[in-house]
Amino acid sequence: MKAVIICASRYGSTEQIGRWIAERLRYDGIDTDVKKAGEDVPLEGYELVVMGSGIYNHGVLPELKHFVESPKEAIGKKKAAIFGVAMKTTPVFYKGKVHGGLEHLMPQIRMLDGAVIHAAMLHGEMVPQKMTDRDRDGLHKFYKMLNLPDDEIQRRLSPRTLMDKREVWEFAETIIKKLKTPQSGGGHGTIE
Repeated sequence: MKAVIICASRYGSTEQIGRWIAERLRYDGIDTDVKKAGEDVPLEGYELVVMGSGIYNHGVLPELKHFVESPKEAIGKKKAAIFGVAMKTTPVFYKGKVHGGLEHLMPQIRMLDGAVIHAAMLHGEMVPQKMTDRDRDGLHKFYKMLNLPDDEIQRRLSPRTLMDKREVWEFAETIIKKLKTPQSGGGHGTIE
């Protein structure tokens, strides 16, 4: 089997996670390439397409949106998996609505109409020193909007990582398991 992992990464976390997924898939004999979203990636010859994006402004990055929209028919004929990367991977209830978690990935999952066999949110890292001034200011405003105390904002603006190779490998192992198990109901997988 041959797989491609398409990564939309603003500051590098998603690319690193993509490399960890590829590493684990290769240990099971799956020939895997890792590509950046935005590159021209012909999908011929790939049976599995794994897509990942950092979460930015409550959704996946534009590069991944474009990738899914462009060859969605081609992706729809293959097995697909999708992951998002964020500091908080579970949804929150805020002002009467659910925000975050897999809600960030649902537009792409719906667009691929049954091709997605697995989806999950994975933990990333936050290093404000890598960010553009605009992104750092936006993050600060977001924390202020949440009415966080200044000491908590300062803590959150310190470099921190929640990236976990074990979590990433478990994501890849779930994909492997689903590839080996015939799916009932047209290939629909699970969403975590």
